[in-house]
Amino acid sequence: MFTFAAGLKRGMCVIVEGRPCVVVYSSHVKYGKGPVFVHVELRDAVSGAPCKARFRLMEQVEKRELVTRWMRYRQGSGDGFVFLDSETGERVDVPGDLIGDEVRGLKEGNLWKFVYLDGELFAATLLFRG
Repeated sequence: MFTFAAGLKRGMCVIVEGRPCVVVYSSHVKYGKGPVFVHVELRDAVSGAPCKARFRLMEQVEKRELVTRWMRYRQGSGDGFVFLDSETGERVDVPGDLIGDEVRGLKEGNLWKFVYLDGELFAATLLFRG
């Protein structure tokens, strides 16, 4: 789904340079006699790193649905891992390749941040070693 840059609002998730980013602040800026731009401050949805972007007013930006869930590691399961959602208690099976190098330090009770992009698990980040 696409939206015009003029309609960007705080909390929206957009794709910038191939990465999902959350809009922190946006404003319309006009320099002299030139065209109006939309100045946007963003935060990377996975790493949390801040970044800035500038779009033309009617430029289309890819808008996505972003959901962040916090889960605790429970156990290994074949070639994957089992996590429990901290809010709902739901059991979630996660493929091993998504965990990456953090697999060496995996202990029961570790708190993880999972980012879902349009309903698909996109990234997993270790937040706290329990």
